[in-house]
Amino acid sequence: MPIKYNKSRRQNASFFLGFMLVCSVLLAILQGYNYTGYATAIDNNNFSNLPVMAELFANLLILFNLLIRLITCIVFIQWFRRAYFNLHQLGFKYLEYKEGWAAGGWFVPIASLVIPYRIMMELWENLHVHFKKDENSSHRSMIHLWWALFISSNILSAIIERAFDESYWDMRNMYLCYTITLIIDVIALALIMKTISYLGPLEDELMASAAAAPQETLPPIAAGEYTNEKIIT
Repeated sequence: MPIKYNKSRRQNASFFLGFMLVCSVLLAILQGYNYTGYATAIDNNNFSNLPVMAELFANLLILFNLLIRLITCIVFIQWFRRAYFNLHQLGFKYLEYKEGWAAGGWFVPIASLVIPYRIMMELWENLHVHFKKDENSSHRSMIHLWWALFISSNILSAIIERAFDESYWDMRNMYLCYTITLIIDVIALALIMKTISYLGPLEDELMASAAAAPQETLPPIAAGEYTNEKIIT
């Protein structure tokens, strides 16, 4: 089976990740404003000037952000799965999972805490070793930090949904937690966008070398030979 063109999927993933980042920044600003409004009302014991309009805009943006998040998840997993698929097709060794796990691994309870991260590390390490690129330890740490923040953001979001009622004091604390969670989310999004921007040129170089020299033997980190079939575009 031939390897498959993946640049357009990567561009789609980067675009929607950027769109989601902008939405998260705007939402963090609104939720921070809501927190300030409730904190001021509680401190002054005056609840006549609560940020009602900001709450309304925030709720509308939350709904829009959920839609963008869903689309982003779909296009990101499409790129992620095909990138891992191509490594398998080119005979790279030391790939721990079958290529289907690059998609399915996000949806398996407990395993989803580990599998996507390990596959991302395999993509990073195999591409860097194959092209004999100098690995900057800060780049590896970027993937570690992205995954830690991604998991933390999702856990905090789940807690927030269940931990607060509708009292003024709880609303204040809820908006503060939302703001912190969104800031974490923004950093995680920026890190994964940076990771994709580093992997992109290596992925393109791999596609080009596979098309130009199909009989070229992979280095020791990989086993087998390039496929004789042309790249699907």
